[in-house]
Amino acid sequence: MPTATVHTVQSGEYLSLIAKKYQTTVSEIKRLNSLSSDTVFLGQELKITEGSIPAPAFLADGMFPMAKGTYTSFQDTWGNSRQFGGNRVHEGTDIMASKGTRLYAVTDGTVTNYGWNELGGWRVTIRTQEGYYLYYAHLNKYAAGIGFGSKVKKGQLVGYVGNTGYGP
Repeated sequence: MPTATVHTVQSGEYLSLIAKKYQTTVSEIKRLNSLSSDTVFLGQELKITEGSIPAPAFLADGMFPMAKGTYTSFQDTWGNSRQFGGNRVHEGTDIMASKGTRLYAVTDGTVTNYGWNELGGWRVTIRTQEGYYLYYAHLNKYAAGIGFGSKVKKGQLVGYVGNTGYGP
């Protein structure tokens, strides 16, 4: 059963970080607080319904984007401070692996973003059937057939690990 609470925005927080903390969505926070943009302010009080959404179905089987034994470390660094690329917070989880390690789609979806980004380097974004966006960044190269609008299937090769952009 979801729990209602009030969250006071702290320095360095933004909506997606707050949503993750309370296991809800940015759109749900915006709806509850009649927000028209993603901008929040220090000290702002937000109504939050904790745990208001179930985990996405594609997480149920625990699919990981790399084959077991091909990565060397996995650490959730979401929200950690980053200095390179400007003073900002990290909006991802870095998985360390050798350059060229194969990277697989964790669920079915459609490529909605593809190409170069200063922070993410060569990257691809896949929108799931449930409306979630999965961002694969710092790639060395893409798999054949991957491009804007491509339909991907769970377990399909998406690309290869690299260290492009402000990558690890």
